[in-house]
Amino acid sequence: MPVGEMAVDISAEMGKVAQMMAHGAREVARLFRAASDTDALELFQDLLDCTRDFMGMLGELRSRHTDGALPEFAQKTEKFSNMLSEMGDVLENEDWILLADLLEYEFIPQCDEWRSTSEVLHQQVIEHMAQ
Repeated sequence: MPVGEMAVDISAEMGKVAQMMAHGAREVARLFRAASDTDALELFQDLLDCTRDFMGMLGELRSRHTDGALPEFAQKTEKFSNMLSEMGDVLENEDWILLADLLEYEFIPQCDEWRSTSEVLHQQVIEHMAQ
């Protein structure tokens, strides 16, 4: 399969990944609130791994398979990064309820924003392929 076609296929799935991340965050928050800290932390690590891979793939698709003009990409990335740093600080302090709140009230809405951004990225990849 040519790389360009693969980029189109992958970019088509990125919105679903953002949706799955939001679902995972809801489950982690639920587990923390139910005092299932061990299960929550294990799932949270998986969520962070998925988030890292998601952001890396978005960046690669944007830089290699579009003209690079994704609206507000840098600001959204910085906002997301700052939120993840805050979550890291909360994790160090073992404040599971605050971490659950951050997941529900900040992470999930940003996943929804990334889902929209992914749809724009997918259209840009298609347009880039057509050139």
